Amino acid sequence: MKTVNGVCKYCGQMRILQVSEDKAYTNEDLDRIAASECDCDVATLLRKRNMAFGNLEGMLDERFPDDATDDKEKVIKELLRTGGKLMGETTIDSLSFASGSKKYSLSLSQKLTFKLKIANTETEVQEA
Repeated sequence: MKTVNGVCKYCGQMRILQVSEDKAYTNEDLDRIAASECDCDVATLLRKRNMAFGNLEGMLDERFPDDATDDKEKVIKELLRTGGKLMGETTIDSLSFASGSKKYSLSLSQKLTFKLKIANTETEVQEA
């Protein structure tokens, strides 16, 4: 192990890091590691948000099994997974999109739990 410095990209605090001697690290790599270990409010919040993403993946796997044959459902699952990952890594709190007659809404609460809402948007029309 070797001792190097990295800077948290959220608060600018310099961190002393212990990293493997076997790998070459760029300054960007070191700064990313520093941010992942920093105790500042933003880094802590984003770390917790990112941990919540693991719960979302389980929910998506249950709702959209990997053995699903419908390509549309596979794309929807990947959109929700990507959106959830972005929510974990940024301060984005919600995402909505429509596909066919359904509207999908994914949100991340202040308690850091994901909520997936799927609404049927079909409108019934009758003529006489």
